[in-house]
Amino acid sequence: NGQHSQSSKLSATKQKGTFGRPRNASPPLPSKPHHVISSIPCQASEYLLSRRLLLPTCVVPSAILVVPAVSTFALSSLAYIVGVSDGLLSITTCSLITLAATWGITKVGKSIISRHAPNKEAEMKALRQSFVALPFWSMVICLLVMKVTLSMLDIWSGGSTADSRGWMSWSVGIGSNSMFWSVKVATMCVRPACAWLLLSLSIRWRYSGWFCPIVRCSGVPLRANPFDATLQKVGRNFTSKERFLDAIAEGLDRLSAPSSSKIPDSIPTDKLPFSGFGTDTKPTQIAATMQQRAVPGGPLYGSRNPRYSRPGILAVLVQALISAVIGMLFAVVFVAPLLDSSDDVAVWILNITCTLAPILELFANGINESELHFEHYSSLLDGSGSFVFQMMRDVGHRMKRSVFGLRTLTLILASVIVTTIDRPAIATITHASSTSIAVMLAMVSGMAVQDVLTRWCLCAPGLDGDVLLFNILGGPAGNTKKTKFLTEDLIIQGILSDGATVDQVIKSSTVSRHGGYQEDEIARNKIACATYANWIQESSTVASGKLSDDILRMCLLESLGGGGPSSSADGPSFGGERQSAAIRKRLGLSAASASGTQPFIVPIVRCLCAFSGGLGDSMTVLFRTVDENGTPLRQTRTSELWKLPPGSLDAAKYAIKAAARIAVMNSTLVDGKRGPKRDELLSLQLPCVLQSAFKLRCGLHVYAKAVARLQDVSLSNDQDVGEFIHSKCPEILVAVEACDESARMAKKTILRSGDRSSEAIFGWKGDMKSYLAEL
Repeated sequence: NGQHSQSSKLSATKQKGTFGRPRNASPPLPSKPHHVISSIPCQASEYLLSRRLLLPTCVVPSAILVVPAVSTFALSSLAYIVGVSDGLLSITTCSLITLAATWGITKVGKSIISRHAPNKEAEMKALRQSFVALPFWSMVICLLVMKVTLSMLDIWSGGSTADSRGWMSWSVGIGSNSMFWSVKVATMCVRPACAWLLLSLSIRWRYSGWFCPIVRCSGVPLRANPFDATLQKVGRNFTSKERFLDAIAEGLDRLSAPSSSKIPDSIPTDKLPFSGFGTDTKPTQIAATMQQRAVPGGPLYGSRNPRYSRPGILAVLVQALISAVIGMLFAVVFVAPLLDSSDDVAVWILNITCTLAPILELFANGINESELHFEHYSSLLDGSGSFVFQMMRDVGHRMKRSVFGLRTLTLILASVIVTTIDRPAIATITHASSTSIAVMLAMVSGMAVQDVLTRWCLCAPGLDGDVLLFNILGGPAGNTKKTKFLTEDLIIQGILSDGATVDQVIKSSTVSRHGGYQEDEIARNKIACATYANWIQESSTVASGKLSDDILRMCLLESLGGGGPSSSADGPSFGGERQSAAIRKRLGLSAASASGTQPFIVPIVRCLCAFSGGLGDSMTVLFRTVDENGTPLRQTRTSELWKLPPGSLDAAKYAIKAAARIAVMNSTLVDGKRGPKRDELLSLQLPCVLQSAFKLRCGLHVYAKAVARLQDVSLSNDQDVGEFIHSKCPEILVAVEACDESARMAKKTILRSGDRSSEAIFGWKGDMKSYLAEL
């Protein structure tokens, strides 16, 4: 909200150039920092998550309960027409024969139309006209043939006809007969529906609820789980002589280090991971601890449990307990009524199976895939693959990982049988063991299907921020009562998790001591990136929020930076039709805002640049393999202490592409037409896009070096790093290509403006200058 209440004072009537300072523009009055911390993004994220979890939780149990009953009603109606009403098997067989004959006659009719049509146009017209009539009359013919045949052969008696009784009695008979069989089938399906509902609830509580959910979609690097890091460190120390000596040296260093150390109040500006701009701009000091930034511009979100690369031991134990309880209820609801209660061996074995199967599935799939791969699931639902094929592939992948759990359960059951006091017969053991394995496969398969459906629903693309905010605030009247919280506020606060970074991106532009708005924007972007990078290092573990915040962030980023082909030589690409329309909408609303205020779209681009650039700066520090003096660091200081979840790569790719698309579309002809209004302040964000793209690319290269070091691969120069990314790291390659594509779009737009050369405008030097020259 603060971004709209501050005036930019950029009311010049004449412009000096695209990237120069506007003439006759008086500098804005200094204002106090306006930190914006609202609870509305948290409410929106919880609303979004609950709506997306409702469908996968209830759709399969509802389908099990409704679909068989409705199908039985339709089949029994067809069977009653031909004179069959006794026995569910007879009704099903007769109806299926009728439907198969109807389908065959319909296919023959379509082939006749195609063969005798004079041309393609006449054929399509005839098929459209017979789309309903042909199947209908085919079914009428089949019903008449079936009725005559059954009457002549005296097979399946019991149906009523309209001749023996009136049409009204016949209608009541078909309705009552169909309703009887459908209710009977629905009653039979109640138990399986309840059993699947239990499995769906066990999966849902991994995502949201009061019981320590373990699934996340983190958009930033995370610290390694202390338990995992300790085990990994101990294991690696004994893999080679060099690592063993490094471990001893590190221990000696800790013993010789001072017992206490004081955290500095600020980070020296010359140590911040800045890169690029060649001036001597010095950013303001940035607080080093979360407590110093907590008031008034601290983290926007909080979490009860620290967030590590893998779930904590408490959350795992709670989820294991929930899985055991769900398994016991599953045994009582679904398995126990099917067993002979006098067979104690089978009852015990199946109870153990139902209790341990969900726990083993939790450790096999739930913990290993606690981080959502947003791009994998959202791309399928966006129309880029076969739903059934991908469904079977993902379920098979989870079933394959559960084979270890099946073997473990077999050993447990064998131990229980062997230690039984009353030794059962071999036939009893074989029957109970085979039944338990079948039950376990059914439970694991059902949980795998439910988990895949839940992940697809959570990562579904197509979020509209305006619609989401309207549903939360209840329209313009409710929004007025909540101090005009706009969609731009939701985007900024939903993407960034740090109040200090939010304050950097929403402040109005000022004239820096270097004398230009462009220099102020570049310096601001440096500070915002460094602030967000510092937040990742210091506070992301305890202030990353919940899964609902992650899903909101990823959906907002995907709505602007997802989809679409790569840019070509003919012109830039603005993503798919949905992303292009969303960007045009934001540009149009920004252009229609009141004059004299900061355009609404500018802080969004700053937010996207700060997010992607800050992520790159943090990776440059966290995953570096050498220190400032070029001395190689021990592996325990890089990729063994920090992990990069798949969601962070997706978020970085979406963010940098969205920033480039918005800034470039503001200055580019689209479909032969320019946007509603070309905004000058938004054009000043093009160099910031280049800056953030370079920062992110450098961070990805540093992370690739850390991955190569873990694999004992030596990379001597940037060319080796690029070849390693192309051959061994396809997920990093996609993010690197997004950086290059975004930088290329921004550079071409700047050069086509014809104001100045890129070197004179930006003053880049060093690696940044070489990178721009290679684009």
